[in-house]
Amino acid sequence: MKRRGLGLVLVSIAACRALLGCSAHDVVKPNVDEGTGGAGGTGVDAGGSGGDDADTGVPSADCNLTGIWITKIVTVTQALSLPQYATAWYYLEIDQPAGSADFTITKSMDCGTEVHGSVIVTLLPPTLEALMKHNSQVGRKGTMKKGADGRCAVAAEQFWIMLGGEDRFLPPRNAAEEIETVAARLPLPNPDRPDGAEDWDNDGKLGINWQVSGVIQGTRSTVQRQWHRWFSTERYPVTPATAWGDILVESYLEE
Repeated sequence: MKRRGLGLVLVSIAACRALLGCSAHDVVKPNVDEGTGGAGGTGVDAGGSGGDDADTGVPSADCNLTGIWITKIVTVTQALSLPQYATAWYYLEIDQPAGSADFTITKSMDCGTEVHGSVIVTLLPPTLEALMKHNSQVGRKGTMKKGADGRCAVAAEQFWIMLGGEDRFLPPRNAAEEIETVAARLPLPNPDRPDGAEDWDNDGKLGINWQVSGVIQGTRSTVQRQWHRWFSTERYPVTPATAWGDILVESYLEE
């Protein structure tokens, strides 16, 4: 499943404490082109620069991501003829040396997701605790440069995520590969072939447990594989700063 144009907000820890809530990625195919995403909203960039603008520019002190951040990814999808809003949070510490356009994530934590719409999807505390121990983004790299237009161009490399299964079902964490080719080479566990699925939340069921309420109710345990990357575009320009508040960029997710 491909999701183009998801809104991602990087929020400086100094600017926001309330985003430290934790709670799972929705798996509904998107076909809407607008929604919400932190300070500026999210949407689909019809042109889709894919982060290419980040390939040009120079290092600058006011285009530097060094610091502690909460990233908030907001997606708007369509299910049961109604919009569904999924919000995912990650804790990141980023190092970008002075005079360099390259940054590296030095600490990270997956804080989970919540989905709100015709259904509400949440994660129980044991699942959230399990997520915090998996899918470390430490070592993930990217660039932030100042372009000729005076704005900051930012791009983070592709990052692969596994939920409820062994890491052997993933390619290298920064592999630039489509989900379909990985699925053909490394098929995920299923009820008929459960080898490799793991009970992360210790509830006696393989996979991670999702709590669903609303027009559909119950629990669902799944094994999922996904990747995401994020980048600035002309639609969401990043204004240079030496004391960041928040940054809104676009992201791309396949699962």
